[in-house]
Amino acid sequence: MIEVRAFRALVYGRDQLRDLGPVLAPPYDVIDEAQRAELERRHPNNVVRLELPRAAAPERGGAADPYAAAARLLREWERQGVLRRERDEAVWIHAHEFALRDGEGALRTRTGLWAAVRILELERGAILPHEHTLPGPKADRLALLRACKVQCSPVFFVAEDPAGELAGLLRRATAGTPDVAAEFPARERHRVWRAGRQLAERVTHLLSGATLLIADGHHRYETALAYRNEVRASGQSLPAADFVLGHIVSERDPGLVVFPTHRVIGGLTDFDPSRVRGQAARWFEMSELATSDPRSDAGAVLVALQAARREGRAPFAALLKGASSSMLFELRRDAEERIAAPLRGIPVVALHEVFLPEVLGLPGEEQRRGGVIVYTRDAEEALRAVRAGGAAMACLLLPPTLAQLRAAARAGFRFPPKTTYFAPKVPTGIALRPLEYV
Repeated sequence: MIEVRAFRALVYGRDQLRDLGPVLAPPYDVIDEAQRAELERRHPNNVVRLELPRAAAPERGGAADPYAAAARLLREWERQGVLRRERDEAVWIHAHEFALRDGEGALRTRTGLWAAVRILELERGAILPHEHTLPGPKADRLALLRACKVQCSPVFFVAEDPAGELAGLLRRATAGTPDVAAEFPARERHRVWRAGRQLAERVTHLLSGATLLIADGHHRYETALAYRNEVRASGQSLPAADFVLGHIVSERDPGLVVFPTHRVIGGLTDFDPSRVRGQAARWFEMSELATSDPRSDAGAVLVALQAARREGRAPFAALLKGASSSMLFELRRDAEERIAAPLRGIPVVALHEVFLPEVLGLPGEEQRRGGVIVYTRDAEEALRAVRAGGAAMACLLLPPTLAQLRAAARAGFRFPPKTTYFAPKVPTGIALRPLEYV
């Protein structure tokens, strides 16, 4: 059963709360080196220094290990008053305002609850993962958690809420003046209200018998589970380790947006487009997409995919090296037995479980090899990579629906990595959750 609790947050000091934007950061797994440096320049106390730490120079008295450096910096910031521990337990209601297209177009607001969520074994079926995880990121997050004993980034959960009761409760809780307001990144606005234990208890009641789908933060959740088990095995008493920092959004929230993540395939030494089309015909129905401007057809391709979905079809699109236009690939009926029933009709699964291994000769372990698949949210960028001659093919996709994600997760299946992109990302730095309270 889902249990939600208030917690004593570790938050930025009052001076910083007047302008929280400069100290916020995205989750660690979407920060590249250029953005990391930009965030560090943006403010000396940006949370990226804890979330994605660098090793300090030993000759200057620093810690050579980045995780130890983060723990030391955390203690320094608390001593200096940069961060302060709340005296009372609370939950935080967060209204995140954004536009769908790079800060342009109609604004949407997604409302979520920051709270402590009891960690449950995934086999119990109340908390549902939908993507596979990798050992490297989990080892990294576990080392940071051991060193700092603070959960910096929340796990983003989507709550089952058929009647919209949770959505209504959180919307009503955003009345009045917010306790915190910030802008990060540019043109994304955050308003945050603090509430007490009663709201957490009400949410626990509403989620009785419901499920939480992990939208973002699979590695963080599995890391928290591993750390909880580690603490229990050691005989320590650390009750806070039984919970993970969560950001809970109702499935009925009008601001809940899921984008696809497209694939660029490279690193293939013997790629032959004619052979690929011939081999694909054994498994897929294919049709060519004619566009008015072959140099910029991402929009047309995505429109075609949406139209196919409305017709009950489930193709993905691919641009092969040397081709003037993209093609639609839809798994043939007589090939569907290659895919488990709950996953049929989901194009990203057909791509990874049939097209890549059978047509391109890339089984699962080869797909995970560096330099083979590059992931991007930008469909135009994916197509440009092929037209510039550096990639063999680009695959454009629509995301699975929430109903597809939940049904597959309930049946115990997980999707390939980077199947979904719940946008925008929940920022790190609004509230941190210590596991040791002083």
